[in-house]
This record gives sequence, C-alpha cells and structure tokens, in this order.
Amino acid sequence: MEDFDVREGETPFRFSLASYSPISDGMIDEVCAHLGALDPRLTYRHVSIPDYDAVTFSGRAHANALSDLAAIKAELVQLSNANDTDCAFFTDALAIAGPRLIVSDVDSTFIEQEVIELIAAHAGTVAEVERITSAAMRGEIDFAQSLAQRVATLAGLSHNTLTGVVERITLTPGALRLVDLAHKNGAKFALVSGGFLEILQPLAQACDVDFYAANRFEIHDGVLTGRTEGAVIDADAKLKLTQQWHNDLGISADLVVCVGDGANDLKMLNYAAHGFAYRAKPILASAADSTINHPRLDIIAAMFGWEFPA
Repeated sequence: MEDFDVREGETPFRFSLASYSPISDGMIDEVCAHLGALDPRLTYRHVSIPDYDAVTFSGRAHANALSDLAAIKAELVQLSNANDTDCAFFTDALAIAGPRLIVSDVDSTFIEQEVIELIAAHAGTVAEVERITSAAMRGEIDFAQSLAQRVATLAGLSHNTLTGVVERITLTPGALRLVDLAHKNGAKFALVSGGFLEILQPLAQACDVDFYAANRFEIHDGVLTGRTEGAVIDADAKLKLTQQWHNDLGISADLVVCVGDGANDLKMLNYAAHGFAYRAKPILASAADSTINHPRLDIIAAMFGWEFPA
C-alpha cells in the first residue's frame, strides 16, 4: 500500500479504475492531468489482479484545492464511462487503507440469482414473483408488501425444497475473493438480505462471512405457510443492522462500505462512507457514490488498491 505521509491541512485521496480491457497509457495520462490539480506529487500503480486491469492513483490534496474536487470527480466519471471503465474516488481513511467493514446485499449482488424466484419455480409462480420483485427493486411498491405477496405464492411447498435451492445458487464472480481480501486487509464482511435465512445461513458459513441476516420462512409440519416470521429485513432493517455491526465492532461509520443493487439497499448505501451500486437499478445507481457495471464483485477490492495473491 502507498505511504501517504499526510501533513497538516492535507486530505488523502485515492481514485481507481477497473476494466476488462487494458487501461491505456493515454487514459492514465488524462487521469493524471485531472488529479494533478489536487496534488502535483500524484502517484499511480497497476493493481496486481487477475481477470481484468486495474489502476489506482493516490495523493494528498491541500485544503485550498478541495474546492475543485466535485468538478474533478465529475470529469473523471465522465472519462471512465466513455472508456467502459468502472471507477471510484475516496478521501480520508478509506483512501489510505480501505474499509474495516463491508456490508453487501445478497440476491443479484453477492450471488447471481434472486432466491425467491428459484423457490417459486417449484411452486409454479415464477412469472408472478418476477413481476412483483421487479416492481420492488425499482422502488414502485413497498418492500414489506412485496415480500408478503411473493411469499404467499409459496404456500404448501415442502421445506425440503429449500435444500435443493441452496445447491443451485452460484456466487457472483469475485465474491469469495472479495471476502478473502477483506479479511487479509483487516476488514470484516457482512451479508444482509431481503431473502431468507434458510438459504443464506449455509451460504454465509461456507464463505466465512462474519455477520449475516435475512428473513425467515414460517414453517409448520415441514411445509411453508406462505408467511414469514419475525421482523422483515427491509431498507430500514438493513440500515439498522449495518449500524449495529459497526458499533459492535467499535468501527466508525467513515470506515464502512455498503454494496447493493436495488431500492431496498438505498438507505444503507446512503449511510455508508462509500456506497457501491453493483449492476444496479437506476434508482440506486443514481444515488450511489460509485457504480460497478462489470460483472465481478472483487473489483471493489481493486478500487481500494488491495493487492491480489499471485
């Protein structure tokens, strides 16, 4: 990692790029030209990473240069979008060493599927569930209401069905590597889901996740009743759990990063020191600090300059 050697009156910053295509010298030069206005001592390096190219730039901005920060960030995002490149900009503690806690959504973020749709396939209600899920992800209907409507279509299914669903889940490429790199760099990793604990618990334990939470099915005599039990994990619950976890760890909010893809993740992303929208719906992408459009979750690790094992 870089030695920022921050002096009084300076703010450390990091800007990172990641792409499936090689990042050209010309693009690197353009970024250096923009960031040089913040720090003429700017340095950059390629992050050792398989599967894609990543470059991280670091520097220290004096207080009188910070007034240009918003405009420079906007120009860099525009440059990145034009080159089909994901990017992220961090300041202060996140820029130096990265987060101490990463909290991720699960469905279509940490894993590739929407779990309730896999379960609905066994009930013959996929089309109805997909319609409700899409509306909820866009923020068109309340999450708790949408959850109740979707779970109601599963009434009568055997709880044994859930075991088969767990076996069909595939992790998002780079998800396990992100957990591993978080741990190697002194961070904890949490999963919070509007899905179901019966599916999440074995997944989280297999991935060595530190904290996890999800809804629970109500099950009587080995059969799903079509209802959940306990408090619903909605946007408010995701926010409260994020706050609880970092407080329990003694970690300040400025060292928390959240990742998600839909409206139900908006509150925790807004609360975090940095929020990543992963291949997200417009309602979240427009509000997030950064967007990840390439289908790999470990791009987040590259953004912090975390080196990957050879």
